Amino acid sequence: MRYLGLIQCKKCNYRKMFTLGIGFMDSSIENILDSTIRSRQSRECIKRILKDETVNNIDYSRVIMRCERCNRLYARLSLKIEHQSGTYIQLYRCPKCKGQLNELPECKNNTKEVPCPDCGKPALVIEDCGFWD
Repeated sequence: MRYLGLIQCKKCNYRKMFTLGIGFMDSSIENILDSTIRSRQSRECIKRILKDETVNNIDYSRVIMRCERCNRLYARLSLKIEHQSGTYIQLYRCPKCKGQLNELPECKNNTKEVPCPDCGKPALVIEDCGFWD
């Protein structure tokens, strides 16, 4: 199920809305691959795995990711494909500073350990604002 997540800082005016989760139109990775994975090289690698490998498990969902360098937050597709030759995990870089993006840990109601992208203080809170399919 897709949902809107509002992340805001308790110490400053930072607020950002994210579309997260997976909805009806996202029922297969093939349906969303071209619209969610920006790197052509990554898309081709994923398509090759799906076509040529025995896939044991695919886990994917839109999540909030944080840049380890500048603390900016983005909604990105978290993707893990377990297949006969190993495991593929989709990695992302920050479009601003090129730092590594990492998935925010499960952070409903409080994300005290995560610094705010604007003020730098660890005071972010996430609230669910709506659900749909």
